[in-house]
Amino acid sequence: MSLPDHQYDDAIAGFLTVYDNEQYDGREIRSQAMYWSGLSYERKAALMSEGDWKGRGNAINAGYKIYRRVTYDFPDSKWAKLARGRLADPVFGRIIEAEQADRDRMMEGLKEQKKKKR
Repeated sequence: MSLPDHQYDDAIAGFLTVYDNEQYDGREIRSQAMYWSGLSYERKAALMSEGDWKGRGNAINAGYKIYRRVTYDFPDSKWAKLARGRLADPVFGRIIEAEQADRDRMMEGLKEQKKKKR
């Protein structure tokens, strides 16, 4: 089932209310809200026009971040497992490569600082 673009915004806002409120039923409900939020961002991006690269990119980045968050905050949950599956999608490949390059640069910088201190 697919929702109109503006309804994904409403769904995402509802999910945000749930996963940002630690008083909700702990791991299961919050992790599920995170997963569905990520999927809503992906679907919203798919509905955007071909020329709206910035909007599509922002939605994909937001989906990526929330999938990563559920895998860190609730690593043993069913929803984290599903999020890891979504993160394997090629649409997130460029983001993952950029993060890895940033980590590599940071590690090299730390090694250089350590050498200078000796």
